Amino acid sequence: MFFGSTPFPREFYEAMEKMFVEKMNETIRNPEFLSKFSQVVGSGLEGKKKMDDMSREYLEKMHLPTRQDVAHILQYLQQIESRIIQVEEKMEELSSLIAAGPLPLASAQGSVSGRPIRSKPKKEQKKIRTVSSLKTASLSKVKKPGRGKK
Repeated sequence: MFFGSTPFPREFYEAMEKMFVEKMNETIRNPEFLSKFSQVVGSGLEGKKKMDDMSREYLEKMHLPTRQDVAHILQYLQQIESRIIQVEEKMEELSSLIAAGPLPLASAQGSVSGRPIRSKPKKEQKKIRTVSSLKTASLSKVKKPGRGKK
């Protein structure tokens, strides 16, 4: 056993732990410590923000994607994936309809040029940004050399 057969090591450990906890609680409740600690945390957050801004500017100047650009591309790819799934589902429906045989035509009053009447109107398609429009949008933010005010 770590503490041995005598009670001294265990009592010593418990007394040290108790004293440490008391001192830490006292320190944490000290307003001077809290103000200094908040300054340190604030400085750290400021430094991180500056580094993020500098990294973003560097990546834009090098014409490399930033985190925001990658997030836009990921969102675009997810939209494409959902559209592909929708198309696959519609293809499955059509193939099952084709396998079932020809569709009955609607009555002469309700049909247009011999086509069956649609039961649901077509959904309006959302405008989806293309990869090239994302690239153009991110490149438009970059200042081009020689195009500033003279």
